[in-house]
Amino acid sequence: MMNRSEENRNGCREQTRNEDEGIDGILEALGAYVCDELCCHRWERLPQDKMNWFCCRCEIQQYIDKIREML
Repeated sequence: MMNRSEENRNGCREQTRNEDEGIDGILEALGAYVCDELCCHRWERLPQDKMNWFCCRCEIQQYIDKIREML
């Protein structure tokens, strides 16, 4: 259980990211998180050329680019 001093009114941890990073920093962090934590190919121990093939076809960068275009 978390210490109340570390929680905000919603019971969640306080934001640890610097708000000055802006949307680009947030989108970059999102892409890195998806790649490092959610990508199912990361755990297959593939050679780098095969990983590059999957990474080039990953749709997260397309979505991030669309979000940037909308701003």
